[in-house]
Amino acid sequence: MIKQYEKNGKKFYKFRNIYIGIDPTTGKEIRKSKSGFTSKRETEIYISNLRTEFDNKNYINSNDISFQELYELWFQGYKDTVKPSSLYVTQNVLKQILNYFGKMKVKKITTISCQKYLNTNKDFSYSHIKKLKSYTSLILKYGVKMQVINFNPMDNATIPKRKENTKNEDTLYYTKSELKQFLDIVDSYNNTEWKTLFRLLAFTGARKGEILALTWEDIDFNNNTIDINKTLASTETAVVVQTPKSKSSVRIISIDTETARILRLWKFRQREEFLKVGIIPKAKQLVFANSENNFKWIFFPNYTLKKICEEHDFKLIKIHGFRHTHASLLFESGNMSIKAVQHRLGHSDIQTTMNIYTHVTQLQKDNIGNDFAKYMEM
Repeated sequence: MIKQYEKNGKKFYKFRNIYIGIDPTTGKEIRKSKSGFTSKRETEIYISNLRTEFDNKNYINSNDISFQELYELWFQGYKDTVKPSSLYVTQNVLKQILNYFGKMKVKKITTISCQKYLNTNKDFSYSHIKKLKSYTSLILKYGVKMQVINFNPMDNATIPKRKENTKNEDTLYYTKSELKQFLDIVDSYNNTEWKTLFRLLAFTGARKGEILALTWEDIDFNNNTIDINKTLASTETAVVVQTPKSKSSVRIISIDTETARILRLWKFRQREEFLKVGIIPKAKQLVFANSENNFKWIFFPNYTLKKICEEHDFKLIKIHGFRHTHASLLFESGNMSIKAVQHRLGHSDIQTTMNIYTHVTQLQKDNIGNDFAKYMEM
């Protein structure tokens, strides 16, 4: 809005918060303010020139813009909204999307072409196809915001259903007896660091990155608790410590006395091993550190697990499977509510916890017949 004002007895004009256009890199409105004009007409001409200059600079023929061009505009704003580690992980998904849609004109992308794209990826895991749909949709949604297209063609496309692979169901986690067997195998290596690592994974349900980022000051031996307040993650160039996955991931969890005893033993052994090679432990000493007393490689637990399982011909699960194992056994014990398990594992979405709960209760239902017969001793 243009307003008149006086200064030193003279009349001037100014405008405040005038809309100029949409910033193509952020999607946010651009507004300008300026004062000192000698006439209303001069002010109007200045505003008109501002808008014309903006339009000429940012003009894109919406009929000609390619998905690649739209992606580049979207990415400029997106990259500053996520952690470097998340961006690093996302790059492969984005490359896969660009390989398919990159050269297409955005105006030519239809719901049918989106559905065909999802169908061509039906052999990937559901979670991967979900990511492909989600990120493609984000870019096209940005196209709607930029008025390049009128609607998002990915909205009505559906993720193709896969046949359930029940053969791999038991490789997602360890049962109670399998976990005991595995920890006994780890014991046989007489490696305190490995014993501590897998004890924490199995008895806390913490994420791999959360455990690798722990320092000794995060562990309260007086109250037997662990303060999980950071995580280790990989970027394209380095391993970094960053804030946890979500607000709910910041939590203090209790540990049992045996886990605390194993941690104390490892703390003593670690210090002993460092002093042997002339390394003085740091003030904020990592619980798990490499030979130079820096961060362990992020895949250290994965390769250690694979080595142990291969050498003993034991069932191999993913490192993340220890979280599923811990949650499952918490529910099996019958002593934990869904909300308590959600907090312990740091799930931001209770549905994630519910999925594990549903899985466990279904297994229990399947065993009701056998359990009853066993009870009746028949």
